[in-house]
Amino acid sequence: MWDKPREITGGVYRGNGYEIAHHGSGVTPETALRGWQSSSGHNSVIVNNGKWADVHWKAIGAAVSEHYAVVWFGKEADPAIGR
Repeated sequence: MWDKPREITGGVYRGNGYEIAHHGSGVTPETALRGWQSSSGHNSVIVNNGKWADVHWKAIGAAVSEHYAVVWFGKEADPAIGR
C-alpha cells in the first residue's frame, strides 16, 4: 500500500500512498464510491474526518477493474502534474 504510488509511477511520485479498496462482482466507480461512503473508516479518509481531519491530500490515483477498485491518496503533490 505505502509503496504503490512509487511502483506505478516508476519512482516519480516519492510519497507514501494511503489506500482504500473495494472488491466484489461487477465493480464500477459508482459502486466502489457507495461502498466507501457506507464504511465510516473509508469515508473518513475521503472526507478528512476523525484522525484524518488534519491531513490535506495533494495527490490521488485510482484504478478500477471488474472485481476491484482502489484509490491511493498522497500527502505530497504529484510532480508529474504540469509536465
